[in-house]
Amino acid sequence: MDGTDRWPSAVPLTLLDEQMTALTSLLAGDSVTVQGRYVSLDGVKLTWPPLPPPPLLVGATGPKTLALSGRRSAGTILTSETTPEQVTTAIGHIDGGPDHDVVVYVSFGADGAPIDAHRWIDAGATTVVLEPPSDLSDLSTLFAHAASLTQEFA
Repeated sequence: MDGTDRWPSAVPLTLLDEQMTALTSLLAGDSVTVQGRYVSLDGVKLTWPPLPPPPLLVGATGPKTLALSGRRSAGTILTSETTPEQVTTAIGHIDGGPDHDVVVYVSFGADGAPIDAHRWIDAGATTVVLEPPSDLSDLSTLFAHAASLTQEFA
């Protein structure tokens, strides 16, 4: 490629698939030998793998990446631009089964207006993360709202 060409869409998916597979095995404490198209490892093993191994969650937006995340990861992370309707659509592509986490970031308005997290939960999200705007200097309103949601869903 000379910099003006675009990668074929299969390239990032193949790369992500190989990375997720290798990383999951490494975090589980396995010795990994793989000769993929983009990932090559020869007897690589973490000296101190985490116990227990952390779940692998993958950020995804497009239908093919969502499907790959559903097949290879413990959960999928959706961006703060994702509406409740888009969560439902994304879950249709993910098809990760009942134990697959769907984490969605929700923009917390600068005006401090409460977020109706039920809309994203009802759409199928398993976790809602409140994301403050970059210019919000006083996070007390966000923390108070998060605490009330935690009590509500507990």
